[in-house]
Formats: sequence, structure tokens, C-alpha cells
Amino acid sequence: MFPYISELNTLVALGTIALQGVILLTVLNHVVYKWAVLSQCIARWGLHVAFATAFFAMFMSLFYSEVVGYAPCSLCWWGRIFTYPQVVIYGMGIYLNDARAALYGIALSGLGVVVSLYHYYIEMGGAQIIPCSSEAAGGVSCARVYVQEFGYVTFSMMALTVFVFLIVIMTLYYRTHTQPTVG
Repeated sequence: MFPYISELNTLVALGTIALQGVILLTVLNHVVYKWAVLSQCIARWGLHVAFATAFFAMFMSLFYSEVVGYAPCSLCWWGRIFTYPQVVIYGMGIYLNDARAALYGIALSGLGVVVSLYHYYIEMGGAQIIPCSSEAAGGVSCARVYVQEFGYVTFSMMALTVFVFLIVIMTLYYRTHTQPTVG
């Protein structure tokens, strides 16, 4: 097994909790406080932050499966399907200076939220409404929890947090880069 995996799990879980705090702060800023500096940062750096977030999520999912040896279940693969293309989408959005990349990312993240919520429900002991296909084929159970830090942070919670963060940031980014049409 990978050395220092316990420390890495704790560090990644702390990062997840921090990202949840950033989500809360960002939403509060948009709804209540309206701090100009945060809004300006999102308007200028939103695609870059989304790219870095999606890239880090992709990197960590591959690290955990390929280096650490945690085999992904079928729901993990569905989460990856909705995460990995966002790296390319946001990269192209940055390269082409195209705010529409946010729309594609929001759509993929919305689907990822559904998968992650269902996966977290199963991990927390909920009944499987849709059977886990990899388990049926002799693979990893979708209910298997490799990491659980602070009583609630699992891989599916990490994915859910990333997807919600991307939706929030890209929604605010897109709003600042589009003008309402009159007519």
C-alpha cells in the first residue's frame, strides 16, 4: 500500500471541507454580501479556477486508483465520465477566451451531482435502487467506503463537493460574461 495514505486521506478531506467553506462563502457573497473583490476574481479567473479544480479532481482519482490501488466502482467511473472532459472544456475555454465553456461544465457537473448524491446515499447504507454493475460482474461494490474522514467525507462526498463548486463558480462566471439580449 502507498505510504502515508492515512495522512493523504486526511489532507484531501480537509481540502474538501475547505472547498465546502468556499462554496458557502461564494454563495453568501452573491446573495448577501456582494463583495466586489470576490466577484471580480470570479469574473477574471473563474475558468482558470474551474480548470485547476477539474484537473486536480482528475489527477487525484487516477492517483488513488492507479498508484494507491483503490479500484473504482461503476458509479466512480460515471463520476469520472462527468469530470474528465471538463479539464479539456475549461482548457479550451481559456485558450479561446470562450465563456460558453462554463455552460458545458455546468451541464456535466449537474449530472455528476446526481451520480455523487446517489453514490453517497449508497455509501451511507441506503438501499441500491439501481444495482451496481461492477459488483454484479464481480467487481467493487458501490457501497464500499475506502476513505471516511471526519465522519462524512468519502470519495463520493469529495466528488459531490467538486461538482457543486464547479456549478457555483461557472454559473457566476457565465453571468458576468454574458449580456442580456433586448428584443
